[in-house]
Amino acid sequence: MGRCSLRHLALAAVLGCGGGPPLEEPGPPAEAQLAVENQGFADVTIYAISPTGSRVRLGQVSGNSTQRLVLPSYLVRGGERLRFLADPIGGSQGPLSEELYVAPGEAITLTIPPR
Repeated sequence: MGRCSLRHLALAAVLGCGGGPPLEEPGPPAEAQLAVENQGFADVTIYAISPTGSRVRLGQVSGNSTQRLVLPSYLVRGGERLRFLADPIGGSQGPLSEELYVAPGEAITLTIPPR
């Protein structure tokens, strides 16, 4: 083989290596969800409470019903410790959950017992 043939062969080998499928860009992380099963009669407002004590309203759940709420991505990020408060509408302060580690894509169930 001559020099010219070796150069063409080397160039063909280099060009052949980069022909794979394009890499997929990572999409946004899956949303974390909170399923609230309200077994009580009163409607409740659900809050997420961060370790610093700040409250974020997630939504309202009617009495004797179940509803899914989406946790905002800024609350969960790479995983966060959160508590959940069920505040009865027109009543005294409701139950507060234990601290839970919540990561993107997780589904959590919060059961509010009847009073």
